[in-house]
Order: sequence, then structure tokens, then C-alpha cells
Amino acid sequence: MRDSDFPYDASRQALEVIGVRIAEHKQQITEALSLSHANEKTLRKLAGTSLNDIESLLPFLGFILRSTNIRNGFEAYFPLQRLCQKVLGDDVSLLLSSEWKYSPYIYNTHNPSVSLLRDFVMVGLPAHESANPLILPLAGHELGHAIWAHKGLNKDVEFVSRKFVEGYFTKTWSECQIHFAPQSLPDFFEKPSPLFLEAVQWANMQLQEIFSDYVGIRIFGKAYLNAFAYLLSPNKERRRSPAYPSTSDRINFQVEAAKAFGAILDNHYVDEYSKHFDNRQPVAWKSEREKILLDAAETAVQSSVENIQNLADRIVEEAGIETPDESSGCHLAQHMYSYLAPCSGAQSIAEITNAGWKIYNHLEEWQVEGDKMQLLRELLLKSFEIHEVETRISNANRFRDNSGHAEESGPR
Repeated sequence: MRDSDFPYDASRQALEVIGVRIAEHKQQITEALSLSHANEKTLRKLAGTSLNDIESLLPFLGFILRSTNIRNGFEAYFPLQRLCQKVLGDDVSLLLSSEWKYSPYIYNTHNPSVSLLRDFVMVGLPAHESANPLILPLAGHELGHAIWAHKGLNKDVEFVSRKFVEGYFTKTWSECQIHFAPQSLPDFFEKPSPLFLEAVQWANMQLQEIFSDYVGIRIFGKAYLNAFAYLLSPNKERRRSPAYPSTSDRINFQVEAAKAFGAILDNHYVDEYSKHFDNRQPVAWKSEREKILLDAAETAVQSSVENIQNLADRIVEEAGIETPDESSGCHLAQHMYSYLAPCSGAQSIAEITNAGWKIYNHLEEWQVEGDKMQLLRELLLKSFEIHEVETRISNANRFRDNSGHAEESGPR
């Protein structure tokens, strides 16, 4: 793999980090074998530790290898890397790759077994859509998960969720207790009961998903909603995971957040967006006890969601990331639509993707020959490249001006 051609340094850096860990295991085993008093128990322990690491790291090696695939949208890499560093710091590196999952996916590099990769944000876009720039806003959701882990938000959110779940059971204990093992309410909280902890965990997992939606919406605006509907609707009929908010709640949360962040959503758009997901059939729960635990979790979510929205807004704002300007997006869309040429002057890739969605939503009316979708993809990817060149020139000029100012004001 070291002999592969990597499109950016982060892939090679991550590979070298893994290589160092494997070399350490090899050295430890070699040294143990060289000792005259080496015993089988020690060797088995070292071999077991090595095997566990290899098993944990193997998916990351596959991810790194797929980051070299030419089907990936490399044109978006550096703008996305800049977004990650604005929010998480300059020491963080982005790995953008493809993943054979239907939805975008992020690897949890804060898992203790792979903590050596904690400075890498690994976002895998669906392989079948990895070259489609219109779904790029969904990477904002995966960035939200990275923010949640890097900033250690789970601990503070769990403390609040726990209080709300306690409040739910305090109010409903007389109805709920018949579905649980005989115990008093204080014991249910203080021991605590595994069922109580499960409700708190479900609330936290749902809030993390909602937070990640909010980050994606705050960064990409309306384009996030369009990409979400494009990839994930119509909603599949299957048993709902307690780790996710209900589809109807999630859509409502997204719409309200988009409005709060400045997106222009008229009633027609909201109705049409909701209709993409309204085919879900009610699914019976495994038991009444599971339903009660989920009700407790959802009570905590409903009570916390406004604070989670404010938290996402504050983190992105403090990073200096602006919500895309819809009027600018209209101008960029009109340029590409009319002149069939990539656009310049965009303030962010979010503005470009919003412009792309404006064209996509009128694709049938576009009077061009050939594959319209392919043309739109090429215009967007070229626009990303132009934006990157303009950003680098602007940064270089700013650095030069600041350096010149420092020289002028310094000692002569």
C-alpha cells in the first residue's frame, strides 16, 4: 500500500501511523522470542494484543486504499479539509473515501482500540454516489459526529438527558413499574437499573444524530435538506432503531433548524420535503417495556433539542463558518445554467452546492444536449476547483499584505 499513489498527504500519513503500530507489535514479539526465559503465556498475550489491533485496524486500511480511487470527488477534498480544520483545529486531517454503505459513513477514531488515529476525520461517501457533488452536504452530518467526539460533548449532554429521563419516570412510575422487575423508584435511579441507563443512552444517541443534522444544515443550508431527501427517501419500511429519532420528528427538527439558520423555506417546499418521508408504516415494538424506554428517551430529546440546536450554531459560528447566501447561490446557478461554464467568486463550496441543487430541481427545463446530470456534475466539480484556487490566492495575498505591514511597522 505504501507504493500507491495518494491524492493527498493525509492518506499516507494515516498509513504510516498504522505502520508504526504494527512495527511496534512485531518488535515486541521478536524481543520476547529472543529471551531465553520467554514463556508461552507471555507470547500468547503479545500475539493476542497484536491480533486485536490488526482486526481493529484492517477496515481503516481498506478505507485508506479506497481513498485513492479516481471515482472519488477529489475536487472537494481541500475545501472540506479546510472546514474540518476550522472547527476541529489545524492538527486534524481529513480522509475522504468511498464506502460500500448506502449512506455516508464516518469511522469512529475515538474508539480506544484505534485511538492512534484520533487526529484523522474519516468520511466515506457512498461508493455509488462518491463522484456526485450534490450529496456532498451530507459530509456535514459526518463532520457533526466528528465534532461530537473530538469536543467530548457526550458527557455534558448525557448529564442533562439523565435528568429528563429521571423526570419522565418520576411522573409515570405508577404506570411503568408493572413492566419492570420489582424495585423502588430510588433504586431504579441510583443503582442504577440497566433499563434506566438504556433510555439515557438512546436519548444521547438520538441527540447526537440531531446535532449532526444541525451541523450539516448550519454549514450547507438548504442543500443539506435536498441531499438528505435525494439519498434517503422514500423512507424504507423497517423496524425503527432507537438510536435515531423518529422520521417525522427528525424532519421537523431539520426544517425548524434550517429556518432558524436563515434558509428560505416556503410552505410548499416544507410540504414537499415532508412528503418524501411520509410513507413509513407504524411498526409494533418488541414489548411495552421497550416502548416505555423509548418514550422516556424521546421526552429527553424533545426537552433538549433547542439547546442542541444552539450548541451546533455556536460551534460552527465560532469556527468562522457562515451559512451560505441564497442570493449568491441564485447568481451562481444562473451563470452555470445560462453559460454552461463553471462559476467563480463563490464564498464556499456550500454556495456552489446550493447553486447545483437549484439547477437540478429544474433539470427537465434545461435546454442542453447530452447527459444533463453529467454536465451538472462536471460544472460543480470544476467550480470547486476554481473556488480552491481563488481561496489560495486570497490567502497568499492576505499573508503577503500582513507580512508587508509588519515590515513597515517594525524597526528600521
